[in-house]
This record gives sequence, C-alpha cells and structure tokens, in this order.
Amino acid sequence: SDSSSTSTVLTGGQFGAQLGWLLGDYHVDAFGMSVTQGGSSSTSSSSGASTTTDIPAYRSNTFGADIKYVPWNLSLSSMIQNSKQADANFKIRMITVSWNKSF
Repeated sequence: SDSSSTSTVLTGGQFGAQLGWLLGDYHVDAFGMSVTQGGSSSTSSSSGASTTTDIPAYRSNTFGADIKYVPWNLSLSSMIQNSKQADANFKIRMITVSWNKSF
C-alpha cells in the first residue's frame, strides 16, 4: 500500500495595536492587526513521487472596536477583516457584530 507525507511551512510577520479609553460609565477599545504569510508545501509518497507547491503570500487586516457599559457589564463588539492574496483575485471580507452580558 502506498503512503504519503506532507510538510507545509508558512512564514511571515504580524503587527497589532490596541487603545482603550474610559469615558464616564463606558469603556471604549479600538484595535487593529495585520498579518502577512506565504510559503510552500511538499508531499512525497512511498512510491517515490513528490510534489512541491508554492503558497502565494497573502495579507489579512483586521480592525475593530469594543464598547462596554460598565454598570451593566454589557459589551458591544464589532470587527471587520479583509484578506487578499498578493497575485490573484482572491479576497475575503468578514464583518462581525456581537454583544455579551457577563454576570
């Protein structure tokens, strides 16, 4: 029976920052992050066949904000994320809005 093994290596960098403000009964946070990755994947089989595939670089940028009403411990969060591959027409946009009540 033929078996195979795959090895994938992704390299890149990331950067992010977050700022927060206490405005009366509200705590407001804003954040952003950028990640870039790319690499390659190699597969080899016990029959001797092997393949190496480049994984093109892509960048993902995320921005968001959190607003917390401190007396009720109630949070409203939002985030937008854009991802794009460097050399193709590949794009993802994701928007998230959520709320949380802690007891």
